[in-house]
Amino acid sequence: MEPAVLVIGCGPVGLFAAYLLGRRGVPTLIIDKHHTRRGQPKAHALNPRTLEIFRQSGLDVPHLRSVGIDPKLVDVVRFVDNFYGWEYGHLNYERQFDDIKPLTPEPLLNIVQPAVEEYLLAEVSKLSSVTVQRGVEWLSAHQGENVAVTSRLLDRASEQESTVVTKYILACDGGRSTFRSSFDIGFYSIHGGPGTEKNHVTVHFRAVLPGKRSGILFFNMQPHGVRAFIRYGEDEWVFVRRFDPATESPAFFDEASCCSIVQEALGRAEPVEILSTTIWQSSTRIAEAYRPATVPNAFLAGDAAHTFPPTGGLGVNTGFADIHNLIWKLDIALQGIDSETLLATYEDERRPIATQNASQSSLNEERMDELGVRINPGGSAQRPERLTDPTFVQQVQEGIQWNEPHFDSLDLQLGYIYGRSRDPLKNISEFQSTFAVGARLPHVFIGCTQDTSVLDLVQGERFTLLLPTEEIWLEMKTCLSTHLHDWVVAKILGKDFQVSDSDAGWVHGMFSPSLNRAALIRPDQHIADFVQSGTALAAALASFFSK
Repeated sequence: MEPAVLVIGCGPVGLFAAYLLGRRGVPTLIIDKHHTRRGQPKAHALNPRTLEIFRQSGLDVPHLRSVGIDPKLVDVVRFVDNFYGWEYGHLNYERQFDDIKPLTPEPLLNIVQPAVEEYLLAEVSKLSSVTVQRGVEWLSAHQGENVAVTSRLLDRASEQESTVVTKYILACDGGRSTFRSSFDIGFYSIHGGPGTEKNHVTVHFRAVLPGKRSGILFFNMQPHGVRAFIRYGEDEWVFVRRFDPATESPAFFDEASCCSIVQEALGRAEPVEILSTTIWQSSTRIAEAYRPATVPNAFLAGDAAHTFPPTGGLGVNTGFADIHNLIWKLDIALQGIDSETLLATYEDERRPIATQNASQSSLNEERMDELGVRINPGGSAQRPERLTDPTFVQQVQEGIQWNEPHFDSLDLQLGYIYGRSRDPLKNISEFQSTFAVGARLPHVFIGCTQDTSVLDLVQGERFTLLLPTEEIWLEMKTCLSTHLHDWVVAKILGKDFQVSDSDAGWVHGMFSPSLNRAALIRPDQHIADFVQSGTALAAALASFFSK
């Protein structure tokens, strides 16, 4: 079976793309030039929107929670001089508990990226329509007049070249994307110019740390810079710090040196088992285009389209949402429907989201550095007597509070609205559901228990029409052609779903207080339009595709 789509990159975003395509029965080839996953990753959290997307996509979110980290163990972020030393203060870490369920059915989950990748790969491997090939490198592509895209591939083991012809390409090959650079797509920094990349070393290690406190992140506020411990499990950790290659060679970070560095940051000479060490750079960059001009049937997604500092955990989550936005549009196009206008909305909708998330990630990084300077002005360690000085303590507490949005960005995660610019003054921690075109469908539990969300009514392949009464649907559907009717699923309040009396505000927001309108929901759970007649419904649907 010849593939219809080529996915480049077997990272989490590429695997999710292949999964969604394969689940729709689309013949898909996913390749990666590396035979195995490289290095230990930086991501350690799936935010509520990602989990909602996974839930809609048929992925087993309860299973992921079972292999994730107990929220009670990772409830806070601590600011310390070293792991076992003085604590300057702490902040709550994100929304991980059931008190967030009035806003989302899926609280944030701390789960390490290897576990997510392994799970996605296992799910992809079950799909007969998806072929996974590792050790295969993408070399080049050109699009012919018949819109087919021909790619040259290299089997790195045999050094044999081959070609594959597909309708579309999804380039999910990371921040150093070969695909993006081969088409000279600019990758520009939104904060600073060339040379603003920051060099990091990450040490993945195992250690039993007696008397350890709960916490997901332990920021060591050292005179020579901020360092961080990230909890990966009960006794599994990652330690991250920056380094200057002008004064420290990457070769310095061998196993013995890394062991010593970790023990120094712990403040105790605890036995440490080094599992791996990775040298990497962080930057804040956005691709100037998400499609090559000469190969318009190819799309960038994930880190190939945008890279952020890890501060805020927005990177991989933004990539998953990229794919969620794109795949249903590709699905329509693959069915032979003229969809160029629809496909163009991928970049129009997702690029502004990437830009705002990149900006916030950079701001988080800056504020953390500012806190480090406030604690250790001039790069000098604090004398013990200052640690109890009321003025100093107040200044530090203010600095810690500046960092609160870093660890509570629910409005960024759930509140973005396609087609609308974000208010730069809006608090990213304060999320309130919005009944607006382009917004995510506001969540409400339906039925008698808090198990099913209205989001669960939305299929990933078709549009969903939420209606206040059956009478409105009977009138509206007479205006739909057979073709348009096949693309919409009607769900009627009181018949197909129930909303409690205490959620009357949701009913009025969705259907208006007079209950005279319906809400058309896109396959990706965003509101497409509010309509009050069959004619308006037909026009709204036709705006997305036409025969």
